[in-house]
Amino acid sequence: MSLPEHLEKFLGTVRGGWSQTADGRRMEFTVVDFAGGSRLNEHAFATLGLSKIPLHSPSHTEHIYQELVIVVPETLGLVPVPDTLQHVAQEAVATGQAVVRGNVIGPRGPLFYDDSKMEALYAANPWIFPNEFATYREKDRDVSIVWLVPISRGEAEFVRFRGWRQFEDELAKANPDLIDIKREPIFG
Repeated sequence: MSLPEHLEKFLGTVRGGWSQTADGRRMEFTVVDFAGGSRLNEHAFATLGLSKIPLHSPSHTEHIYQELVIVVPETLGLVPVPDTLQHVAQEAVATGQAVVRGNVIGPRGPLFYDDSKMEALYAANPWIFPNEFATYREKDRDVSIVWLVPISRGEAEFVRFRGWRQFEDELAKANPDLIDIKREPIFG
């Protein structure tokens, strides 16, 4: 099974993609839009080809290969999710740093619409999917699938000050719908 087939198995059929930035520059990876996945009323986007670029992490001595996924309500549509995913992946490529569990990207203001309380992204294991989704075995390496979860400014601050383990413990207790970008934050 190829990496695109692995992603389609869990996220649905590829229905489109973007390999250029808004200003027409070619990217080293594509952002792909999936339809008809196993999770109803949800819309998934993922990078494809980011895993060809070796990235570093302070906690690993070997390179990390990864693809990034964002899942949003189907009602949100396309804009601006591909742009957001492109930006995060381009930052990883530019810095050479992997996006690893517990990383917070942002806050940078409302992510998907002007009055959104979700202003940052939290890097998590993709626990909303079956366990076998989290890692794809390529010929000579593992490719990690990192789920980027929209979070609020208060949640981002909690992660920074209290740590990702405690944040995930709090998520487990509160059990919010992390796909709902209009949800009430569990902190601030």
